Amino acid sequence: MDPMVGKLGTVHLSIEAGGLGEVVLTVSGSTQTYVATSSADIARGDNILVTGKTDDGSLIVDKWYPPPNAPAPQQNH
Repeated sequence: MDPMVGKLGTVHLSIEAGGLGEVVLTVSGSTQTYVATSSADIARGDNILVTGKTDDGSLIVDKWYPPPNAPAPQQNH
């Protein structure tokens, strides 16, 4: 499994379903931007969860919803 899978981040450039956008993740203590795709529209500023990686290296992401009444977790480092 790719080490990026399971990381949380934020959408930097909106992602249209089946298209490309950009997400921001914190990896090893530094903030990095990655190209990402999703099967659903995800707006800028929405939280995401990395669920996979395409053959060309883009991250596959889904919108992430925190559990009810739970504080938002820190992004993975």
